[in-house]
Amino acid sequence: MSAQRSRPESPDSRRLARTDTGQANDDLVCEAVARAKDGDMSALHFLYVRFADDVCAYAQSIVRDPHAAEDITQVVFAKLMKAILRYKPPDAPFAVWLIRVLRNVALDHIRASRQIPVAEVRTSDEGGEQVGFRAAPPPPRGLAPPAREPA
Repeated sequence: MSAQRSRPESPDSRRLARTDTGQANDDLVCEAVARAKDGDMSALHFLYVRFADDVCAYAQSIVRDPHAAEDITQVVFAKLMKAILRYKPPDAPFAVWLIRVLRNVALDHIRASRQIPVAEVRTSDEGGEQVGFRAAPPPPRGLAPPAREPA
């Protein structure tokens, strides 16, 4: 047997490695959030790269349109530049807070694109007179109507 062959990892060591990676990832996100609050654009870029795919996927599950989901994702990260100042770490993890911002933007998008029912508008007045309205009296003879100025 060769000494170069590696032993299979025990399930406990793999779990620990995942936990450590997750903790390191959380630390990076916390540091990026703190730097983004100070106006660091590279920190905002890091947050975009880290969360954009998740945000887009969740937006698509809400609006059911991949193009609208991409637009919503862009709006979320554009709003993030100012909204991140209101984020308080002890209240909720950043990812949860970001999903809340996304949900609000997605609902605004749905409200804005919702069709509003309206009554049918007639385009002509054929076939009848309006009841309750009188026609305007004709202008007196000899007086020309005022000239309209060109627009």
